[in-house]
Amino acid sequence: MVYLLAVAIRTGANLTPLLEASRNCLRPHAFMPSMMLLKMFKRRGNATKLVQLRYSKLHEGSLAVPMDGVALLRKALELSESLIAEAKAEQKDRVWLYRAAAGFNNAGEVTALSAATVRHGITALIGRHGLLGDDGNPLILNLSRLRKTLEQRLWAISGGDLIATAALMGHDPKVADMH
Repeated sequence: MVYLLAVAIRTGANLTPLLEASRNCLRPHAFMPSMMLLKMFKRRGNATKLVQLRYSKLHEGSLAVPMDGVALLRKALELSESLIAEAKAEQKDRVWLYRAAAGFNNAGEVTALSAATVRHGITALIGRHGLLGDDGNPLILNLSRLRKTLEQRLWAISGGDLIATAALMGHDPKVADMH
């Protein structure tokens, strides 16, 4: 769960494409040796997303990942490598494999993270570490909030360039302006 959250923070990726990332999702970056591309399928919009200021059909469905994000993703791949043989056929190619804990209906089974297990994992992480929001209540965290935080950071870095921020986040300026 922690690796998934860390990769989400670094990439600004939406939950479904991140959960459905395949084991061969990392590709070399064509122009920057210190970067790689994280290739993911985006169902809605079917658009390319690169953490750069350009749009390219050549890298359709890709998202650039700084090397520390690559290291996190490689560690997640390494940790789940031994689980591939036991995973269901339709999940063998997924990055986010894990063995279900005792107390769950599928205890001991190897499965892939889902939106529901991510929500449960985030809640458990917040409870385990006593993470609180500004209001003193348990922190409310999801990948959408992380994405909006990244978008705000990109907007500040770009000097308030709404069009550049929208291009980096993979949507149009009207959506970027709402965030």
